[in-house]
Amino acid sequence: MTTEFLKKINHAIASKIGWLKLFKIIIGAAVFLSFFYVSLKEIDPDLGWHLKVGQWIYAHKQIPHFDEFTFTMPGHRWVAHEWFMEAIFWLAMTHDLWWIVCLFFALAAFLPFFFWLRRAKSLWAILYVLLAVTVFLGMMGVRPQILSFSFFFLSFEILYWRFWGDGQEKRKKLFYIGLPLLFFIWANLHAGFIAGLTLFMILFFVDLVWPKKAGGRINKERISNLAVLLISVTVTFINPYGLELYQEIFRTVFSSNIAKYIVECLPFFYFNSISFSVLIGVAIFFILKEIKRYQLNFLAVAIFFTASFLKSFRMITMFFVATIPLVFSGIERAQEQILQVRRVYPFGPITRHILEIIGAMIFLSVLILFGYGIINFQPFKYPDQAIVYLKKYNQENEVNHIFNDFGWGGYLIWKAPEIKIFIDGRMPAWRANIGQSAMDDYVKVSYAQNQEDWQTVFARRQIDLVFLRNELVLPEEDGWLKKYLPEEIKQYISEKKYDKFLVNFFGIKKLISLKKSLMQNGWQVIYEDNIAVILKKP
Repeated sequence: MTTEFLKKINHAIASKIGWLKLFKIIIGAAVFLSFFYVSLKEIDPDLGWHLKVGQWIYAHKQIPHFDEFTFTMPGHRWVAHEWFMEAIFWLAMTHDLWWIVCLFFALAAFLPFFFWLRRAKSLWAILYVLLAVTVFLGMMGVRPQILSFSFFFLSFEILYWRFWGDGQEKRKKLFYIGLPLLFFIWANLHAGFIAGLTLFMILFFVDLVWPKKAGGRINKERISNLAVLLISVTVTFINPYGLELYQEIFRTVFSSNIAKYIVECLPFFYFNSISFSVLIGVAIFFILKEIKRYQLNFLAVAIFFTASFLKSFRMITMFFVATIPLVFSGIERAQEQILQVRRVYPFGPITRHILEIIGAMIFLSVLILFGYGIINFQPFKYPDQAIVYLKKYNQENEVNHIFNDFGWGGYLIWKAPEIKIFIDGRMPAWRANIGQSAMDDYVKVSYAQNQEDWQTVFARRQIDLVFLRNELVLPEEDGWLKKYLPEEIKQYISEKKYDKFLVNFFGIKKLISLKKSLMQNGWQVIYEDNIAVILKKP
């Protein structure tokens, strides 16, 4: 009786809303819950200094302009372009409301995917969105970049209506007039607004030179487009830093250190992922296939942001926004063409069964990838026990100059603010007037080719303590490997893929083990666990 009852319920639901809509609802719920789960579990490497800056803003009732957390570049002028969110972060953390922040960021990340799932007209379109989700999970968390994803999506939607729609509906005009307000808010939340302005400029200038558009009415539209573009650019200067915000953006964009050594800014092919390859391959296929049918300015946007993603993984969210509408259009067109062919040349039973099996395998593969990404999600590991020891050590023996891991700098600012650090996530593009850069020194030490490299930096910076990742220890979840695999394979698995990439792609010679080199030169290990190691100068 229970089985029959469930069958009736399922039949009633399916007949009421349709299987495709039901599948969308299930996938949408799973995607949102996965975003919320990751946001609760993941702690971004930069969150520590975000929280500390938020605390500083509340304590001083002003926006920071000079560094107070490092000994390598004290007083260096910097731009806290995420100042508003940093204040919110600190307020939420101190009032036990962090779950609300996680929920907000999960909703912000889910917004574009909600609309894409809603617009998907076939199972293939839904699977493409789900594949995008599996890739996106790797950068999900409470990060101001997530807000730029949502704002970029909103700006794309508004501009899509204007440049491709009829642009005459009052609702569309209202949104379009509100675009400057969107950029004003965006510029005070995250520097990613520059991607939105770039999108607007590409659409405007391609539309300006597009020979198919002409006539008085169109000219008036172009004038209004230019006016809104200029206003949108102008309002982004209304921020605590003014022109300095743009200077910081250009320093970051053109920083060679960021391009080479920040993982999320590395080229697409560094990650060696099947999911990435499929997403890129499908997008490029439909760009080439639809090149004559798609409007030129939006085609230019798709090409630009695809190229940007190939150059830097950080641009993946903009790549999604710029290409998914084109992919959807291409999928619909391909299905129409297949139906036309089937009317003339119907598939035989064997061919149909083979295609059904292939489709089912693809469908299951994407679902498995998504499920695997959630089940095997491992949050970024932080050296909590090592920091407890470090704080105690600092009370007994004052830490003057510590060399710390780049990814732990922000965490140290949060958990051990009494210790001035070497480097953190704010600093890759910083450079003093005399040309010195903490990031340059960090790279020289972390990717040292001989012991003279780190010795030179340590002598100049007067380093007396080193706080590193324990580089030759397998992760805890791979404990069975420690038991069964030969030593040579253990060491191979333990080698940092990132270091090998730098060697192969950028021509850097073989790197030395900093921990081993320090110990060979008399540095003493005073603390060690599976995550971190602390060494003291002899």
